[in-house]
Amino acid sequence: MKFTRHFGRVVRLVHRDGRAAALSSGSDHSALKLLVTARRWWTILREGEIRINELAAQEGVSASWMTRVVRLAFLSPEIVDAILADNLRSDVDGLVPTGADGVPAYWKDQRLRYLTAGAG
Repeated sequence: MKFTRHFGRVVRLVHRDGRAAALSSGSDHSALKLLVTARRWWTILREGEIRINELAAQEGVSASWMTRVVRLAFLSPEIVDAILADNLRSDVDGLVPTGADGVPAYWKDQRLRYLTAGAG
């Protein structure tokens, strides 16, 4: 059974377990886009030939923003699978993992924050 939940000006269909209902018109892929960006930036940074301040300037973002996004490159495989399957909790969007409290370091804590009750 589905019910609606209001998110500011957006209304989403949500299953009782908290999983967002898939919409035929496509869903918000912002989490996936950030994950791809995080992995690309991490690949560049780990080579050690450019500093984060320089790469951030090239990309047109702040070093602080880049640091928060790069943390997404270290999400647990379970969370990455949920992002790819568009199966994160309905209240998680692409920006939540990069909020002020950051991405939890422990995979167990990531599971609690990002996945529905029935997942994992």
